Parts: sequence; structure tokens; C-alpha cells
Amino acid sequence: MSEKMKIFQKIQYVTVGIAFASIVLPLIFWKKIPEKIPQHYNEVGNVDIWSDKTSLILLFFVILFLLGMMSIVTYFVRTSGISKNASESEKRTYGRLYPVIVLMNLFLMLMFAYMVFCSVTCRALGKWFLPVSLILTFYLVYLQEPERDNTKKRAEKGICKTGKGAGRRGGILSD
Repeated sequence: MSEKMKIFQKIQYVTVGIAFASIVLPLIFWKKIPEKIPQHYNEVGNVDIWSDKTSLILLFFVILFLLGMMSIVTYFVRTSGISKNASESEKRTYGRLYPVIVLMNLFLMLMFAYMVFCSVTCRALGKWFLPVSLILTFYLVYLQEPERDNTKKRAEKGICKTGKGAGRRGGILSD
């Protein structure tokens, strides 16, 4: 396993730790959590619906579900990228996709941990939560995109044709 893969595997372990801490810590301090806590926030991060603290249990299940689904996706992407049956193109694609999925998983768990923290301490999320979350999410998706216009470089190497009839390949599985 490469050093890069080991680093992202450690990030995955940190992600699992954050998820479990955001569930276990509120359960440990359950008696100190106020009876009424924020259940929903508006677009600027202010509380618009209050509920009793048992609504946190639903949030815990959402965290576990997301962690489980993202862990399954991460596992399959990682194992598909190191499979003996994978072509070189697939290995490059999965090698590029694996870090993005691991970082997306970490970011999701950090977002939910922050939401749990704000709920149990009866704080607003803040006006920067939504814009920062959206920007980081789309940036992580952008990281996965292949190089934009490398047709000239590839033509110089003799990898692809240029000119009339030379189709542009693109998308997730392009070389």
C-alpha cells in the first residue's frame, strides 16, 4: 500500500472517531443537555424549530447511516483501485476518486459533529455554516474532475487524434 493510501486510511479512522464521539459524548452528558434544543436551522444558521432532546437520537442514526454508507463506498473504491483485474485507466480513476471520497466523508462527519455540538449547547450554526459547507462540498467534487483540456498534450505524445473526427473523451473514466 502506498504512503498516500496509508494517509487517507488514517483520515478514515479519524472520521470514524469523530462520528462516534459526536454520538457518545452527548449520550454521556445526556442529563446536562437542556430539555429543549434546536432541531432545525434556517439558511443563515439561526434556530427556527425547537424540539425536545430526544430528537438528537434521530440525528445519531443519520450520522451512523452516512458513516456506514460512505465507508462502504470508500471500501469498494479502494479495493477496486488495487484489484488485479482493474485496467490502468480504472486504477488511475479510483486512485483519484479515493482521496476525494475519504475527504468528503471527513467533511460530512465534521459538519454533523458541529451540528450536534450546536444543538446540545443551544447555539445557532452561524451565518457562515451554509456557504462554507457548500463551497467545500463543491470544491471536493471539483477535485475529482479530470484535467480539463489536455488534448494538445495528449496529441503531442501520440495518445489521441486532433482535428476533424477526433472525438473528445471526458467524464469520470477518461484517461
